[in-house]
Amino acid sequence: MVRWQKLHNHLNFYRIKWNLYAFMFYLYTVFSAISISGMTIILSLFLLIYAFNIKNKLDKTPKDFSVILVFYLWRAITLAFNNIYSKIIPKFFGGIWEFICYPVVSSFSVSRTIVKNVLLIAIWINILVLIYGVFQEAFHFTIAYKTLFNGGRFTGFHSNPLRFAGYYSSVLIISLVFGLFVNRFYLLTSAILAFGLFLNGSRTYWISVFIVVIILYFIKSRKTTLYILFFTIFITSTTFILFKGSLIPRSTSIGKDLELRMNFWKAGIEIFLSNPIVGVGYGEVGKYLQPYFEKGLIDNTSHCHNTYITVLAENGLLGLTFLLAFFTYFTWKYWQYYKTYNDIILKVLSISLYGVFINLMIASLTEHIIKNFVLWGFVSFLMGITEAYRRSITLPQADGPFPQGR
Repeated sequence: MVRWQKLHNHLNFYRIKWNLYAFMFYLYTVFSAISISGMTIILSLFLLIYAFNIKNKLDKTPKDFSVILVFYLWRAITLAFNNIYSKIIPKFFGGIWEFICYPVVSSFSVSRTIVKNVLLIAIWINILVLIYGVFQEAFHFTIAYKTLFNGGRFTGFHSNPLRFAGYYSSVLIISLVFGLFVNRFYLLTSAILAFGLFLNGSRTYWISVFIVVIILYFIKSRKTTLYILFFTIFITSTTFILFKGSLIPRSTSIGKDLELRMNFWKAGIEIFLSNPIVGVGYGEVGKYLQPYFEKGLIDNTSHCHNTYITVLAENGLLGLTFLLAFFTYFTWKYWQYYKTYNDIILKVLSISLYGVFINLMIASLTEHIIKNFVLWGFVSFLMGITEAYRRSITLPQADGPFPQGR
């Protein structure tokens, strides 16, 4: 009888509640792995529902969305200071669009089952994408409309390896949290996803995720040492043995790439020093990098390969201050959630987002993670679900650091 009850509970864990909102949440999660267009359509539907019921939903909008609004408002203002008026509105709303899931999804009601399924769908859809991509690369066939490897690097359905790595590493952290805090089975799914991250070839995210793994290990328990060692050694050795042809060049070119990155960083600092108060304007650093590109010091003019330096160059000291406030506040917030609430699902959500923000702060040292809808469209969606779910549970203490309605 006990065995059948355990089986029943296990099936309940995966049961999907098929109502409209739940279906939209699940579909958005699936699209985050395979289609930006799909994400955009579902997000637009979220916005329509929000707009038609704005009186009731506005009160549920988290006030700390203002942290994000202020950052992008200042970024838009820097364009005005540089007399670039035509780009102010599109740049502002373009930036806010990546985070709009946070206030919108926060206003919905979500159940424990919906939250569990969203997280599990995120894990399993990315495992399926990885398996499909590996078969594509190994047997040189394409069933769907595109290949999932670009230049020997696993990019999923999103083509750009670095933008995909930010999103993919976030899902890996969710899986790892499930493995450490809910069910050790998900340490196995974490190992599989880590295999995909190695195939992605982003050395930045190799390092940042490994640091997050160590942090989560210390938060949970030292008894997980064996799992962490197995996780690291097995995935590293297996991946390099199977895919050494594409990964060894990525590992042996670190010195050359670091020199190139340093040229980007020096250029960004010099651009910042030319206008330290307001910067050169939101999204305008590219044309100031052009002279460095023409001299052969850098190989593109997209950004400074460092989020902090790019924002410093484009938006000045105040812009960097707002960016650091954004990272620091939300990292602290989700750590407080983890410590304050006893509900296991909210703990999983909060410590996952805590790990995600640490991961992204570290990755920002060598990559530009702003203007990445694949990443922030998914992360802000999780942030919104966290707020929505928090409203549905009972606070362990009435005077907690984040009272109801915050």
